[in-house]
Amino acid sequence: MAELTRRYVVMPLATDAPFDPRDPDAVFVLKPWKDPAAVRALQVYRDHCYPELARDLTGWLQVISEGAPVRGDVGRRNEPYARAAEPSTRRASPHAPRRAIERLIANRREPRLIAPPSAQRRLSVAEAYTVQDRVREALLTRGERLIGWKAGLTNAKIQAQFEMDEPVCGFLLASGVYSSGAEVPAARFAGLVVEAEVAFVMRQALAGPGVTPARALLAVEGALPALELVDFRFSGKTVGTDMIADGVFANAIVLGHALTPVTHLDLSLEGLVYELSGVIAATNTAAEVLGSPANSLAWLANHLGARGLTLRAGDIVMSGSVSALLRPKAGDTVRATFTRLGSVSARFV
Repeated sequence: MAELTRRYVVMPLATDAPFDPRDPDAVFVLKPWKDPAAVRALQVYRDHCYPELARDLTGWLQVISEGAPVRGDVGRRNEPYARAAEPSTRRASPHAPRRAIERLIANRREPRLIAPPSAQRRLSVAEAYTVQDRVREALLTRGERLIGWKAGLTNAKIQAQFEMDEPVCGFLLASGVYSSGAEVPAARFAGLVVEAEVAFVMRQALAGPGVTPARALLAVEGALPALELVDFRFSGKTVGTDMIADGVFANAIVLGHALTPVTHLDLSLEGLVYELSGVIAATNTAAEVLGSPANSLAWLANHLGARGLTLRAGDIVMSGSVSALLRPKAGDTVRATFTRLGSVSARFV
């Protein structure tokens, strides 16, 4: 570990030296110690360097996320900074993120309400995304398939409720995709909540930085009416970093049948009638989603780019909840009817 820090990672107190995290031959500059942006950049480098080094960097990132000091000249020099920068609540057991990963993976197999990670120790945003990455990697290793991404907390009111000042990002898996009209087992959820959303299907790859809403829509094949079947898996008070670590409560999605081109549509004006078992529960417009679902798509592309990830051609993007959250029970039907995108429904059994 010390050899790794001396050979591959340079951590001066300040530097103006440019570096390209996608260049496998580059010298990597990490500053300052445990800075979240630097950790994300190191993750980018890990994802694009030689396989042997990538394995070492994965272990090194795990050490960072768990809060344990990295030894060697560089690590010792920066330990005083790390101690001064972190509040006392961060000095809990360095194994907390590892335990959180194990519990979150186990809860995907056997849905039940569990205490959020913050019940033991509140994670930083960088730590929470590291936990999410490890959960996603473990699920993919076990045979799951990544089919897209989702944005959550896409309006200021809900962000404040979860003590965040920006949206959050989660991943979507193939095992949770249903078509409109499907019967969905209620037993697959610990705490079922349904959101009406605008879903995008990507025509080409897209990643930040610098993605604008107009550019994002040019990369889209079209939009679908969709329901996200969210699983609130935590008991007690939950904060935004708990959501991030979990994967933003992603469980399943229901997609409409018709794909609508969107390059000439103002999606902020897309209206919604939301029904629970034939009774109108809410009406709204898609302006509730960061002003427009197109803004959410651009945010997600830029966010993933900062993490060294990308939206791929064919990916599904869930842009965020348009209206009130519904809590159906077995026997209920939920339907969302949009102005131009059409309708989507699901029955819970």
